[in-house]
Amino acid sequence: MDERPDDRRQRSDLPGVSALSPGALSLLAVAAGAIDDRTGERRYDFVDGAALRRCWQTCGELPSQCKSYCNDEPNDLLKWMDAESPPPNLFLFCGWLADAIHNEICGRRVYFHRRPGDRTSGFDHSVYLALGQALSHFCGMERGVGPEFKELIREVARLDPADLQRMFLRNYIGNILQDYFDQAGVRLAHPDLPPSTESDLRRVDAERFAQIVFSDAEHSTGPLSWARLNTSLKRVIGAVVLAERELDD
Repeated sequence: MDERPDDRRQRSDLPGVSALSPGALSLLAVAAGAIDDRTGERRYDFVDGAALRRCWQTCGELPSQCKSYCNDEPNDLLKWMDAESPPPNLFLFCGWLADAIHNEICGRRVYFHRRPGDRTSGFDHSVYLALGQALSHFCGMERGVGPEFKELIREVARLDPADLQRMFLRNYIGNILQDYFDQAGVRLAHPDLPPSTESDLRRVDAERFAQIVFSDAEHSTGPLSWARLNTSLKRVIGAVVLAERELDD
């Protein structure tokens, strides 16, 4: 990421980044510097991905859409899923929603307008998984399929959209941290690491990361807009990269 000197100073002073573990800093810095296999150029899908944007907006709007559905008021819930009838349970709800967003990004559906430059990325799996993880955190996933649709909608309608967004971000970052931990073979290279190392990446580091982002965005009430999230994500990742460099100095 290109930075002016003033940006570097502000980002290195960003509160909270130093609370992330050295391992998390290194893994996030690697993810932020991912190279596109097709072009060989640095990509920014980690913070600018189309799937991340759409899932973030979905989390922010989902509680109000579910509330309208419960009250038989106009809503776009089924249109979001490109469905004529509701799915039977949470598992399929998440699958249908992720599939519809994916098709939107690929230009295969017309309900939402595809933005120029939208494309799939290597981070999309972490995004869609985080959407399901966030919803299952609040609604449960009993029997592997979760609550039935009517119960699910009632539960989501009661959620604070910012809480759903925060849980989504926590799991998105947690997924990336744990994926990169596995891909780098860290456990194989360092078998004496504490048994909780992998789980702490999500439970501790990803939670701290989400807190830092929301604090940086100075968020108070209601859903956090994509524009504010994106700006804060870039600031926090910039601070992470600088902090990781300091570890190597």
